[in-house]
Amino acid sequence: MINYVRDNGLLSLVTAEIGNGPANIVLQHLSFKSDRRVTVSNNFVTIDQSKFNLIPNKMFISKLSYYSIDLSSFENKLCLLEKEVRRCSPLKSYVFLIDETRKKHFVSSFEKALVDRVQTGWDYFLRKDISTGMRLIMGSGYGFTPSGDDFIAGISAGISLIRNLYEIDVCEEVDTIYLNITTGNVISRNFIFHALRGHFLKKIKDMLQSLINGDENELIHNSMNVLALGETSGADFLCGLICTFKMHEIIN
Repeated sequence: MINYVRDNGLLSLVTAEIGNGPANIVLQHLSFKSDRRVTVSNNFVTIDQSKFNLIPNKMFISKLSYYSIDLSSFENKLCLLEKEVRRCSPLKSYVFLIDETRKKHFVSSFEKALVDRVQTGWDYFLRKDISTGMRLIMGSGYGFTPSGDDFIAGISAGISLIRNLYEIDVCEEVDTIYLNITTGNVISRNFIFHALRGHFLKKIKDMLQSLINGDENELIHNSMNVLALGETSGADFLCGLICTFKMHEIIN
């Protein structure tokens, strides 16, 4: 992966192993230096003096499709997803927010303080004080993208789904998250930004699409692919997604 940043925006040149995403361009190989100049238009990508045409039918659509929606089926699958996340996620992910028994695995003083901070942050979310909750959670935890950032991305994805599936006004929540994206991790920042707009990496899009209108077997398969992302990134994201629907009392 080679990342380019401009005005807080991110462009990533990646191989097929990493895959498609709202800010990714998939190339067969990355046999050049990261200091090359990259220009992107609607029809082509230019790397220094080399021009690559973008093939329309191979362009990845990162946005979800909302069709054949059965909200009862969606909510049943959301509960199934929660069970799979509880069952299969890493022990030191933020899944302790939906499974209290996991807190016992955080044993050092630092880990216990982390759990308390994140739990307090989530309690502020439940009281609709999103800005305080984000200040406590964002940037917390472990990983290349901090666990707290992945959790906030999951919340952002959940808000995007709620906006499209239910007649619930989430404009204030969206605006508050936009204003409080303070993470210094540019990858996390773009992950959250795109999730709020309803744009996702392919593995996450496939999972969310199966949640909306796929079958249960498809959902389980795709959720395992998301849980495999990073050390805890996938689990933290999915926990944030599930917590959002609990916060809006769509599931218990």
